[in-house]
Amino acid sequence: MAGQNENPAFELARLSAEAMEILLDEAEEPDMFEETLRLNGENREILKLLCGHPGTPPAVREEAARALGAGNPAGKKAAGPLEDKGPGQTEEAKRESIAKKIRSLTVGEKIRISMKAGREARALLLKDANKQVVLGVMANPRITISEVEMAARSRSMPEEALREIAKNKEWVKSYTVICNLVSNAKTPAGVSLGFLPWIKSKDLHLLVRNKDVPDVVRTAARKFAETRDRKRQS
Repeated sequence: MAGQNENPAFELARLSAEAMEILLDEAEEPDMFEETLRLNGENREILKLLCGHPGTPPAVREEAARALGAGNPAGKKAAGPLEDKGPGQTEEAKRESIAKKIRSLTVGEKIRISMKAGREARALLLKDANKQVVLGVMANPRITISEVEMAARSRSMPEEALREIAKNKEWVKSYTVICNLVSNAKTPAGVSLGFLPWIKSKDLHLLVRNKDVPDVVRTAARKFAETRDRKRQS
């Protein structure tokens, strides 16, 4: 999968300030800010971002400000914290802010942030037209089973992403995941057929009537359903 074999730290060092800000907006631990500073100590745009971002821990903010000052021999004042602008953003405002930032990124930047992105950014990146971006999100260790369940149901998912879901032993322990996969018209027939023995009878009958899935899947689902019906009647 593209990007998975590259050093995540190296990826953080290559990000633009715009892309980095998306990661920092949903950072759950101070480690993200500390790592960003460590890897970008000479990048003035990133240092300014760390100084101004409301989530930056005080120690990181101070060190970033010192680094900006050290690289400013002319004596200009280093960037400091942003002024307090009142209450925090609403969830809707935060979501729109992240969406706007993501729209400004190149495909390469989207791929690089996909494996570290927070929940809101992941939801947007999963809808991206570039399959490598989507595959990057699937490799994100922070992705939750509820997100995987939704991805397995989505008809906008590329075939490669659905295959990745099907190959993950932890994810396919979820009945919702496998049921969504077999019901998704985009899922390769060979993948769906392998899960049919675990599909509940009521869902098999729904699958038989689902004209969007391949005929071979509907036919196999009908055979499984009829076999189970006969066993219950005998």
